[in-house]
Amino acid sequence: MNKKKRNISLLLLSISLLFTTFYFINDEKEVKSENLTLYEKINTGKDIHYLIIGDSIGRGAGVKVRSFTWFNQWEKLMKHHYNLNLTRHSIVQSGATTFEGLYLFNRENNQRPADLIFLIFGENDRKYMNVHQFSLFYESLLSKAKQVYPNAEIITITESCLTNESFADVIKQLSAQYQTKHVDMRIPFQQSNYSAEQLTIDLVHPNQKGYQLYAEELVKVIKPETYKGQKPSIDQSIQPLTFKELSSYKRKDHSFIQRNNDFVSNEPGSSITYSFSGKHLGVKVWVGKNQGDIDVFIDQQYIRTISTNWPIEKYRGLYIESNLSEGDHEVKFVYSKKNSTKYKKKTNIQISSIIIAN
Repeated sequence: MNKKKRNISLLLLSISLLFTTFYFINDEKEVKSENLTLYEKINTGKDIHYLIIGDSIGRGAGVKVRSFTWFNQWEKLMKHHYNLNLTRHSIVQSGATTFEGLYLFNRENNQRPADLIFLIFGENDRKYMNVHQFSLFYESLLSKAKQVYPNAEIITITESCLTNESFADVIKQLSAQYQTKHVDMRIPFQQSNYSAEQLTIDLVHPNQKGYQLYAEELVKVIKPETYKGQKPSIDQSIQPLTFKELSSYKRKDHSFIQRNNDFVSNEPGSSITYSFSGKHLGVKVWVGKNQGDIDVFIDQQYIRTISTNWPIEKYRGLYIESNLSEGDHEVKFVYSKKNSTKYKKKTNIQISSIIIAN
């Protein structure tokens, strides 16, 4: 009986060792798989995880059928060429600048894997900031992406609609500095037999045919046979900007009513003021169909009017100003008097916090 028990014990021990060895080998394979480059994964048929950080073109705006977006068409082509499974994660926002892209990226837990990252900005930035400000935020976003995902391939995209050559040059120069793959989508658009009217819905957002050019160009640039080994490390990267949010105000009019953690008003000329110290400033606001415009003043000087009227209700991190002087500042948000003539019904403005970057 004791001999039988010993034999059973030995059998169970053998089975346990066998399973332990099996899981160890599998675990080792998983670790090795995680360390593979994008191109090694393509060659070996491993699953690819990719991340899009961008604006409305990044999210594929312009087509009603989602299968016609650039990334869906690109996925289909990649699956056809390499028989791959691709998993997408997006940090995208229509109307976003690189400031908002960096702000949203900083707010992510960034625990998802990423073998490949697409950066798509520029068209919105040129409306709100100068080329030096754009360069700062774009480089900070590149540096942050490298910091969070050091092994990922990064593809920087110059949007097909970007006409500001200075902004396009920044993307090209920083792409070379950070050794990313750069794709200027203006080139395939210009080389095609189609006009801008035939490739876009509004001369900005591509249609199905326009996004097809995006997809085909990206397949060309991601070719494992052209990969020549690990990229050298970047020695001249900057420390990416970090953000902090400040919700406590300095003073406000009685018409600003607290709603949860936000302050809301619908009275023309009403204002709320915050004190801050920092070089770069944005604001977290609630946007939606019933929201209006806000006049912004820094240290009593008018800076810009920002619109919070948006088809979808959500919080946005909107860019205000950068390269401010050292020291303390005040920012005042005023319910714009233009709201009464601009919108058919009375609108609100709803401010959650100011966003400060140093």
